Amino acid sequence: MKTQLTPRCLLRVILCILALGCCARAGEIFFDDFSDGDIQDDTPVTWRWDASRGQCAVTPEGLQLRPSQTRPTMPASWLNVAAQKNGTDVKVTGNVSIRAQLNIGRGRDARGSVGLGSEPSSSYGLIIAAEGFFFARGDGYWIPSWSVPRNGIYDPQEDVIIQVDAIDITDAEGRRISSRIEARVWMPGEEMPIEPQIVVTDDKYANLGFGIGAATNEPSSPSPTIFRWVKVTGSGVESEPIVDFNGDGTVDMKDLLKMINNWNQDEPSVDINGDGTVDENDLEILMEHWDQNVDDPTLLAHWALDETEGVVAYDSAGTNNAVLSGNPVWQPTEGQLNGALELDGIDDCIIAGPVLNPAEGPFSVLAWVKGGAAGQVVISELSSNWLCTDPSNGELTTELACQGRSTLPLLSQTVITDGEWHRIGLVWDGSNRTLYIDGVIVAQDTRDTLKGSYNGLYIGTGKAMEAGTFWSGLIDEVRISKRAVSP
Repeated sequence: MKTQLTPRCLLRVILCILALGCCARAGEIFFDDFSDGDIQDDTPVTWRWDASRGQCAVTPEGLQLRPSQTRPTMPASWLNVAAQKNGTDVKVTGNVSIRAQLNIGRGRDARGSVGLGSEPSSSYGLIIAAEGFFFARGDGYWIPSWSVPRNGIYDPQEDVIIQVDAIDITDAEGRRISSRIEARVWMPGEEMPIEPQIVVTDDKYANLGFGIGAATNEPSSPSPTIFRWVKVTGSGVESEPIVDFNGDGTVDMKDLLKMINNWNQDEPSVDINGDGTVDENDLEILMEHWDQNVDDPTLLAHWALDETEGVVAYDSAGTNNAVLSGNPVWQPTEGQLNGALELDGIDDCIIAGPVLNPAEGPFSVLAWVKGGAAGQVVISELSSNWLCTDPSNGELTTELACQGRSTLPLLSQTVITDGEWHRIGLVWDGSNRTLYIDGVIVAQDTRDTLKGSYNGLYIGTGKAMEAGTFWSGLIDEVRISKRAVSP
């Protein structure tokens, strides 16, 4: 049972943790035998899956994966499971070893896998099946190994142990140019093979991702794949927890208040370690980052606009540096946070490359603005204006809508062209379009999907750079995240 903390006790906990100061967390290396009986308690990791693709549960035998049923004529149905720590996926990089003991079950078409790679098109999975084992790449390329000794004679109802090793191959300057991926498969009680049975050298393996999975194309009652244990050793990438709830780049009182307001509740946006309850464990992680600038793992682009000269607006979150067009003026002391960029409303803007496709999932677009006029645009791309003002009175609006006929803009009733600083935002959580002004929801609706596009961005002008859409005022701290931020 969760301990209920009174406000006084909560304050005492906060003060004690602040007194301890901050500490760095080491990269995660874990062994999980599922003996705690819970896949969502973060000890040592939390296992995340897509419930629409099947069932995932801890049983006395281990972690059981049962993919959704499918018709015999359909391709195999896959259930992939990702290990998480502090609410984000466990990351691995080159020179890492992943070992697991599993049983794929009695199904003739059952599969089990251990995967590496951050994107489907550039990832590998070692697939275990009744007919043997082989590497399959996310883009459809697969490498059978029927000539491997003993491959294909394993009884699918017996356990096997698999090990996948990824080793970086670097150039003279130490830069990774490709990866050597090795696989070994053996039976419990046997010695691990000295030499790998399959070796792949390829530049398609992208560091960072890790997961396990199961598949079937049985039409009814598919047998589960059971993982007895999973062990990850070697080089890991430190999992950065999401502690900046409002997406402003700093952990401060605003984030703490959001946590307190959701105390002892199941609120994913502030449940840092993902255990289903906002409690002292999340508070401890938050305090370790107190009053610090944090690295948000979901931040795709951040133009701070703090430069003092030149025609480049640097992206501190990635490599999407933007170029100034017209003659905008750097204002090093006039920003909401440090400097800002002043645009003249005639032909000034910032041009950046593509950042995200709105149709691919949740995202947030946030910026500080001051000035402006009705009909002017803060952020746009070639197909729509993402954040703009209504041509009539200057209320905040977005024209980013769904595909098809239902393409109505979302219009607030709040004017932002009053000469004061305002933090504006467009947030898409996969179901709802939401407009924010100064941390308050000012408009919201529900949509099935958003219109897909992957064009470059314009900051300070409309989608066609037409007269009347250029912003006349200051713009500061433009942030785009691949998550639904609550500013």
